[in-house]
Amino acid sequence: MARVLQIRRGTTQENRIFIGAAGELTMDTDTKSIKIRDGNTPGGFEIPSIIDYLEPTSSNNYQWYIKYSNGWVEQGGRQTGTGTFGVTTINLPVQMINNKYRVFAEVDWGTYTGDVVTWFTSTSSNASLAAVTDVVGATCDQTTTSFKIQSYGSHFWEVKGKWRA
Repeated sequence: MARVLQIRRGTTQENRIFIGAAGELTMDTDTKSIKIRDGNTPGGFEIPSIIDYLEPTSSNNYQWYIKYSNGWVEQGGRQTGTGTFGVTTINLPVQMINNKYRVFAEVDWGTYTGDVVTWFTSTSSNASLAAVTDVVGATCDQTTTSFKIQSYGSHFWEVKGKWRA
């Protein structure tokens, strides 16, 4: 006969006020989420789970994302260069909650030797942009649905932040 492991469970409201023992796991029956307790904090801490994802393919320009139950999202893709130096707007596959997210980019050196990636800042004009070859967390005219990059070659990009509260 198989054994069944059953953990303490309750509604979202019941979980909000429950403290539990340190290391205890509980289930929220409304959201189907698991929480871990520390013996002190009412509501405990949700263990994030993946709730949606997109795999990169050639048909979606190698864009991908992973959405978590706690509102966090990681998303990215590959932007193919045109060979002409100019501004590219990268549209995010998942809308962010605000423009306070982290942008990472890396030049695809295997495709275009000598590629330059330039980021816009909220106070810059095209003439005052500084060129860099590897960017982590630069400001780049971010909105909740896109960011801008100036480049003539290909590069990989990644965004991390909140898609919901």
